[in-house]
Amino acid sequence: MSKRHYMGRESIPVTHHFTEEDMKGFAQEMAAGLDMAETIECEKKAANEDFKERLAKAESQAAIAGKKYRTGKEEVYVHCNKVADYEAGEILWMDPDSGAIVQRRVMTDEERKIPLILEPVPAEEMGTPLKILGADKKKA
Repeated sequence: MSKRHYMGRESIPVTHHFTEEDMKGFAQEMAAGLDMAETIECEKKAANEDFKERLAKAESQAAIAGKKYRTGKEEVYVHCNKVADYEAGEILWMDPDSGAIVQRRVMTDEERKIPLILEPVPAEEMGTPLKILGADKKKA
């Protein structure tokens, strides 16, 4: 009689060596997986660049709108005729279409020097009366 005792079932690790055929199959799977990973990485990079660009554009739009909301105003560039009014001692920036004064300031000492030949103001040549933008608004 043998002195063996059945203790139940159990799974244990055992080393299994692959054949050359198995190794070729794994090499092909590895190459295909690396190719796929490279393709996916390129797609991810392109998508990330697109998302970064879209995100930056949205954040910029929000920042611009936020600044306008906080300040309640914005600076804009207006093409104007720059005119020296020697009688008033002021430099005027006038709207070329309406002749309205957009902005004014006091002349500097250098600007007070009257040139020998004065160029006519375009708005005065057309007979357009000068008016100050916003002058019709009542001051509080």
